Amino acid sequence: MKIDFIKTKHYYIQIDNSKNRVYFSVLARWNGIEDFSNFFDQWKEIVEKLEPQFTITSDLRLMPILSKDIEKLFSQIQCYLIENGLFHVAEVVAMNDISNLQITRISNHSELPQNKFTNIEEAEEYLDKLIALTK
Repeated sequence: MKIDFIKTKHYYIQIDNSKNRVYFSVLARWNGIEDFSNFFDQWKEIVEKLEPQFTITSDLRLMPILSKDIEKLFSQIQCYLIENGLFHVAEVVAMNDISNLQITRISNHSELPQNKFTNIEEAEEYLDKLIALTK
């Protein structure tokens, strides 16, 4: 069962402890790094609520073009997640090609374990099957 963790005008994060999964959705464009002042700390708090080998469904369809500061922040968060028990990410790709290129570059740099999808249902089904294979 999903529970709301945080919802801002820019993003929404839910947690499903029964699946050991985080649901991250971009909701709207942002102005700059100041809109993410607590973002890293929020991810740290999320990781504390999960077991190792957690998964993330990441809905990036509305992801805007990223500033260098946001790219750096996202890269730091990805590395933190990997170091603290992330198993896999199912990413629903951005509708913006430039954003997709940016996210791919960040994810490749941090060696984020992920697969890309065009909708939430496929992403969720993939993670469910992946977890079932590891049990």
